[in-house]
Amino acid sequence: MATFSETQDLVPFMKSKGLSTVNIATNPATGKRFVTSDGSVSMRLSEKVTKIDKSLRVSWFAPEDGEPSWLLHPAGDSPLEINDSFSI
Repeated sequence: MATFSETQDLVPFMKSKGLSTVNIATNPATGKRFVTSDGSVSMRLSEKVTKIDKSLRVSWFAPEDGEPSWLLHPAGDSPLEINDSFSI
């Protein structure tokens, strides 16, 4: 199962990594979008993100298959699919 960890708001993440700018970029060969920065940090990008603003969050994302990396995503975004729930 894919997991999120080390989740934090975008601005504190940028400050902790010494970044002043993050950009959405597109690989012209594959059409895949990702995040670049003015530092050495690059990230995956949630398909739900269309623009970057301070409401976004960053998590260390470990997919079931593939390499773990940082992921820029909306708050509350999760790889989990809830199939049933019960609350009291």
